[in-house]
Amino acid sequence: MKKYKINEVDIGIFLEDNQQLLPESIQKMVHNYHTTLQIIIGIADDAYGQLSDKLDDLFFKQYPSILVNSNNQLPIEVLMVAEDAAWFMPIRTYKLIMDQKAGLDVCKLYPQFNKWATELNSAQKPIDEKGKSKSALLQIKYDAKRKKEFMQLVEKMLLYQFPAIANFNTNEQIVYKALLNQQYAQYKADAERMQLLYDCGFSNDDIKLSKTAILKKMKQLSPQKQAEIKALEARRRQGEKI
Repeated sequence: MKKYKINEVDIGIFLEDNQQLLPESIQKMVHNYHTTLQIIIGIADDAYGQLSDKLDDLFFKQYPSILVNSNNQLPIEVLMVAEDAAWFMPIRTYKLIMDQKAGLDVCKLYPQFNKWATELNSAQKPIDEKGKSKSALLQIKYDAKRKKEFMQLVEKMLLYQFPAIANFNTNEQIVYKALLNQQYAQYKADAERMQLLYDCGFSNDDIKLSKTAILKKMKQLSPQKQAEIKALEARRRQGEKI
């Protein structure tokens, strides 16, 4: 007799192998579960197909040095930076839409709601330029421009795929914007980590290193090389596509 371990994957296998042996009521639940899951995956996959190519293009437009310095031999970790955003945002958006249709209160569904609302309110305030250096202001504007490119692209594609977004109430809009911000933060962190890796001249063998580990390894480079890396960042802030 085939033995099964009780974990999420094996339960799925068990249900597939033994569905006909289950009570009729359970069989119906399993059928409904699989049908619902297929619908969700289908909807997410369609949105993913619309978004993934455009996000890939944006990723290499914003971080061209990754493509150049990797010698076009891109490891899966690089390819997944844009792919993750293209996959997870449609699923999270669809969940929010279905929660709205079910009449659920997003304030209760998301424990971080109050924190998100405060952060979004702060982010809408104009930048206070007093006391900031020219370099700091350039960095702020550089970061804002890249985030805007990402947000506009993703929001346009999601609205096309999910017109119900336009019907979100104020609280649902806060959650939607917060989820977008989270996804962008992950995209940006992964991309900048990989850009730094290649700026340092490290190989694909180091692709899984954390940013902290890369910075630690960077200290072992010559002072000249470290100065070159900092100069690259300064040139990017000035608008150079490098």
